[in-house]
Amino acid sequence: ENRNVCVHMKDNIIEISETLSECGKQLLINDNFCNCCKGVIVNFEYVRKVFNTDFLMENNDLVPIKKRYNQEIKSAYMSYKLKSIIEV
Repeated sequence: ENRNVCVHMKDNIIEISETLSECGKQLLINDNFCNCCKGVIVNFEYVRKVFNTDFLMENNDLVPIKKRYNQEIKSAYMSYKLKSIIEV
């Protein structure tokens, strides 16, 4: 939005004056972030449920999953969840 990145938090939205590409470089090195569709990076920690083509986030937003990489993205999410369960 206006060449800024809108970060959807649990209770609010903040705007950062960086490009998504710049933010992505920092976020996507971490396993709990995923570029799930054009212009959207999801933090798996805040995914409440996975549907066939969407993530339901804790704030009730529905985030689409790229059709082309649907299985790969879902697999990355399941790996993240499994890893978080094992680490507990």
